[in-house]
Amino acid sequence: MSVFGFALQKKYRLDLKTVSTVSLYVFLPALVFKTIYETSWNINYLHIGIYIILLTHGLILINYLINKLLKNNTKESTALILSTSFMNNGNIGVPLALLALGQVAFEYSVVIMIVHTIFMSTTGIYIAAKGKASWKIALKKVLQNPIIHAVYIPILFKLSTFPFPDPLFKSIDFFAQGAIPLIMITLSMQLAEIQVTKFDWVKTSLALSLRLIISPLLVFFVLSFFSLDPLLEKVMILQAAMPTAAIITIYALEYDVLPDFVSSITFLSTVFSMITLSIILSFMV
Repeated sequence: MSVFGFALQKKYRLDLKTVSTVSLYVFLPALVFKTIYETSWNINYLHIGIYIILLTHGLILINYLINKLLKNNTKESTALILSTSFMNNGNIGVPLALLALGQVAFEYSVVIMIVHTIFMSTTGIYIAAKGKASWKIALKKVLQNPIIHAVYIPILFKLSTFPFPDPLFKSIDFFAQGAIPLIMITLSMQLAEIQVTKFDWVKTSLALSLRLIISPLLVFFVLSFFSLDPLLEKVMILQAAMPTAAIITIYALEYDVLPDFVSSITFLSTVFSMITLSIILSFMV
């Protein structure tokens, strides 16, 4: 699929902005809605919600200090935050937890994915939009995005006694099934636009270190102050070590926040995570 998207863009030079807009406003909201609506809720959501907030804000704080030190401009700062603060729990994290740590770990990972998806669909869009606009405009962008409705509407239905209309849910499910393939194709199309000679390897290495090494170490440190289920702690550390979420590339494209840099970090973090995740798992199993 990635090869197809790469070859497609090399040959036809399609308008990536249009592709990303369709992903962000049609397919992603459907995926978010379906995921939230079909998931059972329990007390773990509270623990995991705190975990996601602490991890993401911890990484944003570290990024803030680094951006000040490097004197990055607004777009550079935003791109670094986006590419290091949001991880790929869905495509990689959930199946890896199942294979390496078992069924209960899989269930924990699904909850993490849901909470992280909600956070990424709100805070992530705000950060991306703020890369070239004021906080008021960025907040307006979040509220205008269909994803925000895809977050609260299924929650309201789950809290009520009214079932969501089945014909409408089938339509949403239809679009949701196409979300991941379209995101992966968009990412590979964006990779086709990257010129390796223009890479800032220092910032690239820094971003990869933050996403794959500093992030799980930060969670390990924070967990030392709590007493949770040991398996849940393992899952939290493992999920924190995931590569950059592919969805972030869509945000970078839509809001014009150095999409080349963000997509390169998404790709390279996925490649190098094969090494870092193997090391982390060797201490867990």
